[in-house]
Amino acid sequence: MEIYHYHPVTKEHLRTSDARQSPKEPGTFLVPANATIVPAGNAPAGSVRVFDPQSELWSSVDDHRGDSVYRKSDASKVIVDWLGPVGSDYTEQVPSSPNDTWGGAQWVPPAPSQLVVETERNRRLAAASFDYDFGDGRGVHTIGTDEKDMAAWIGEVMPIAQARLALSDSTAINIVTNTGTVAVSPSEWMDIINTGAAGRQAIWQYYFALIAMDPIPADYQDDQYWSPPPEPEEE
Repeated sequence: MEIYHYHPVTKEHLRTSDARQSPKEPGTFLVPANATIVPAGNAPAGSVRVFDPQSELWSSVDDHRGDSVYRKSDASKVIVDWLGPVGSDYTEQVPSSPNDTWGGAQWVPPAPSQLVVETERNRRLAAASFDYDFGDGRGVHTIGTDEKDMAAWIGEVMPIAQARLALSDSTAINIVTNTGTVAVSPSEWMDIINTGAAGRQAIWQYYFALIAMDPIPADYQDDQYWSPPPEPEEE
């Protein structure tokens, strides 16, 4: 005769073994604690058989143990360690960040912060290089605007140009652009700065408009927020 062993706490089927006869009562089979002679049967995929000692019946119970789920209340990850349904307080959907909130059917990411918009602003400012045409044999030069370039323009070239202008000194200043070395007069340098200012000021204006939105759009990096709207079509 076979006996079916179950876990003392979860009551899930653990193993099946042959029952031993009682040495004192031949023909009587010993059934240890947490075991039964009621056949356990087979559990469907993703479930286990669980015994109810009171009704002496087996039933199939969902088994998600070891699965990763996420608590809807705080987006925290939980490893299932219980038998039965996972429960409506959890979802298998993976949040994009710990700051996501459950929206009833999916995770909703938080609105972007001003800090991330600042990062996008700085990226665009650094990429706002522009061409300057000297109108002579020096041709067209590309003026870089990344962090290293701006530190040199503001910290080195600008003070020299301002000092020479104040002294009516037109001695040229040698600068290194993205397209090579070129000599510029103090007044030319001021014109270069003024030329580049238009594009940089536009980026700042788009930035101010974005951080004034409530909430800040999730797709704040899209070019539509950093460029003028298209001209209306003429009828």
